[in-house]
Amino acid sequence: MTNIARCLPLYLLPVLVLLFSACTAASYRDAPPVTFSADGAVSDARGAAVSTTEDSVSVTITAGGTYRLTGTCQNGSVVVDCADAVVLVLDNLVLTNPTGSCIASVGEGDLTLYALSGTESTLRDGTGYVFPDALTDEPDAVVFAKSDLTLSGDKDGICHMIAYYKTGAATKDDLTVTGGNYTVSSIRHGIRGRDSVTVTGGYLAIEAAADGIRTTNDRPGKEGTVTISDGHVTITAGDEGIQSISDITITGGTLTIDSTNNGIKTDAGKLEITAGTVSITAPDQPVIAASTEHTGGELTVNGTPFAD
Repeated sequence: MTNIARCLPLYLLPVLVLLFSACTAASYRDAPPVTFSADGAVSDARGAAVSTTEDSVSVTITAGGTYRLTGTCQNGSVVVDCADAVVLVLDNLVLTNPTGSCIASVGEGDLTLYALSGTESTLRDGTGYVFPDALTDEPDAVVFAKSDLTLSGDKDGICHMIAYYKTGAATKDDLTVTGGNYTVSSIRHGIRGRDSVTVTGGYLAIEAAADGIRTTNDRPGKEGTVTISDGHVTITAGDEGIQSISDITITGGTLTIDSTNNGIKTDAGKLEITAGTVSITAPDQPVIAASTEHTGGELTVNGTPFAD
């Protein structure tokens, strides 16, 4: 697409983007289905095996590729265990796992969730996780990835994540939001990226009893960061709206935070705002950062606009 775009007049680029998006959505809609039901699941996809017990159904994906998940199940899960990248297309999927993650990627391959146009999916965990052994406390989120996790999709593709145990979406590497319409309701944290959380598009609405967005890597030289360059992010948090080990950078998009404690917190990093619209409501300290640099965009703190 990049090489073609270089040869086209600028006024045709939006048309090319729309055509590319339409082709992507169409190919995802035609991806081989894995269909959940009250009785179990049926897989029409190579690399996706179904295991059913008296109490639950599990789908294990062992080959890279694109899989379309649909149907309703009150005691089901998806485990991705492979070295290659996997795309899971959410097509009106309603999945509950009372004893663990709804979707867990435990292999080395990256995981992408794609919320399909015109669909609404719901992923929900329970209050008590059952881990493989006493030394393991992962996976620990409604959607969990050992490697990179991307939340994507069409503008009218909706996915709700409801976390009764700990976290809505979490990864041990980088978490990126590129599209789709995602809502996260969590008893603790909204989304967690160990190394980074990046938002480049889409709609993300978080209601969390603790932190809305957080990073956790505190290794020297590899501290976790948060970057928002586009999209719409709304956070209602009982603790910090955004908490990051290191820098928080906002270069575009719309960010609205309503938190009980701090709005944005990075003890060791810098908060930099160069563009976009940022509104923070926080009764304690709206911003805690080693340094703050506001050179562009609109910033409102507790109802008061701040100039550049």
